[in-house]
Amino acid sequence: MARPSEIDYQFKNINFPLNKDQINKCQTLCSQYGLGAETLANKFEAFLVSNPSEDDDVGKSLETFSTHLKLQQTSQKANTNKRTSTQKKKDEKPTGYLSGILGDYSVDDTFDDGPSNYSAMDYDIDIDTNPAKSIKTENSDESSTTSTSSTTSTSTAGSTITLMEDKDEAFLNRLNSKKVELALNAELESDLKSENKKINISVEPNTMMKSYRYMNNTIQNKAEKLEARLSDLAKKIVAHHNIQEEPGNFHLSSPEIVTGVGRIGCEVDAPLNEQSVVIESLSEHSKARVRVNVRRMEKFSLFSGQVIAFEGINSTGKLLTTTSIFNGCPLPFHPNEKVAHAPIHIMSASGPFTSHLNLAYRPLEAFLGQVENDLPDLVILTGPFIDSQQKCVQEADITYTEIFRQKIAFPLRKLISRLEAKDNVRIPEFVIIPSVRDVFHTQVLPQAPFEAESLGLDVEHVRLLGNPATFKIEKDGKCLATLGVISSDIIRHLTLDEVSKTPSEQAQDRMSLMCSHIIQQQCYYPLFPPSRESPVDYTQFEHLSFTDYTPDIILLPSDNRYFAKVVDGALVVNLGKLSFGSRTYSTLKIHSGEGGVHPRTKVEVIRF
Repeated sequence: MARPSEIDYQFKNINFPLNKDQINKCQTLCSQYGLGAETLANKFEAFLVSNPSEDDDVGKSLETFSTHLKLQQTSQKANTNKRTSTQKKKDEKPTGYLSGILGDYSVDDTFDDGPSNYSAMDYDIDIDTNPAKSIKTENSDESSTTSTSSTTSTSTAGSTITLMEDKDEAFLNRLNSKKVELALNAELESDLKSENKKINISVEPNTMMKSYRYMNNTIQNKAEKLEARLSDLAKKIVAHHNIQEEPGNFHLSSPEIVTGVGRIGCEVDAPLNEQSVVIESLSEHSKARVRVNVRRMEKFSLFSGQVIAFEGINSTGKLLTTTSIFNGCPLPFHPNEKVAHAPIHIMSASGPFTSHLNLAYRPLEAFLGQVENDLPDLVILTGPFIDSQQKCVQEADITYTEIFRQKIAFPLRKLISRLEAKDNVRIPEFVIIPSVRDVFHTQVLPQAPFEAESLGLDVEHVRLLGNPATFKIEKDGKCLATLGVISSDIIRHLTLDEVSKTPSEQAQDRMSLMCSHIIQQQCYYPLFPPSRESPVDYTQFEHLSFTDYTPDIILLPSDNRYFAKVVDGALVVNLGKLSFGSRTYSTLKIHSGEGGVHPRTKVEVIRF
């Protein structure tokens, strides 16, 4: 049980000093729900951010929070019961040779994180039922069973990491390699040679470029940032949709149709559905949360954190029946200068960059080989580079920094050195963007860039950017296109939370709808509260938002199926993941010309 002194200390850390009765109440909650003092304080803080109240009475807030925990526990128990039969299957252990490879995992074993899960089948494991085979590492005893598989090891500072490269035979023998799975604007020529003159990368100010003390702010600061975003975007939506009536207090009962602005929320701690939609008003309109009835709407698409304008009737003061919803407004595009230039060739790939069962990083090596062959103008690599969800990473016996230096930085530096030694060869510019799943880096959005010196990436032609990142591609000081990238899987996170309704004759592709939400909300990660996979520091919200324009090209690597679509005038590409799932990467060739970027950009998603 958490001690009273510990509870008192943790709540003072979040600027909520408690009296003796309140400490006793918190001690009861810790005991009832099996929580530590720090966990309870963090949950309480998160609850208040998601459920702001004008009442400063901590006692009342604790009572409301207690009810919230009870509802959350009830919901979790219901979900657990549904998964009981599935879990029994997952607990069954493999036997024979497969057991030696997978350890505690079964063939069907996956993480409980949705489509991003790994399984044995994701990596085309060559299943051999011969029990005589076994894996032998450098630490194996000489009397152990002789291994029929070759094992490659790398030593550094007296430490050893077993790479188990034999498991990559499936990768080396993969089928349909280099097959173009998807092409957009395929009629554009793709064999045109690029110029030797290199491009310049100009980073926009909304990209986080230095580290910061995350999660070190008061609830008031977080609330003020969220309120400022709500107020700013609400004004833009009203102006964009030419709404004449001034938004008012929609939480008051009235038989008349009222106009309002607010942020969509969920009444319970669960994915949004038609019955749980609430809307939060601006504080200038008497901060309130009102349940929303959307069943009479013929068409809508809503998710938690979405800022909207609407018209509706609240006859009881407790339930708002909407008649119209205005989802958001896109920003204009940056004016690109008319410059005659050879096609700008961009290659992009998203991690993980190695098999789930080893640290050989053969997919990354092969991709860099393709880069050396194609010599694009720009290469964009997004994390995770050392994935916290990979079991082999968790069991590595050298530091994560050393893994990065040996398996990622060294091959990259070696490639650049080879190209520098050649005459009349244009060296690509490399942009490297982290992920919240990178085990050795800050795991909170927005992320600062990797540290170049400590990771061995302090070399020319390599640019380390934050996550998300917005930058311009320039030649001779003139902007040719703007790109936006986020490595967090916002597409999947929105898909899991969004609730929508569309007439069958107006059916819209769902992935386009998710991309449209990002553009219309002018933000790389508009979901609030965020997915547990991507913690967000909302005091740094300006680094998650677009600048004064929508990027011409937006890269959204996701576990969902790859795509390339034109959405609200922007070219949006899900390039897939390099070493599992679709096993794809993307190439873009931006041709010169007038007008928007998307009609003159050829996109290919290629199986690796």
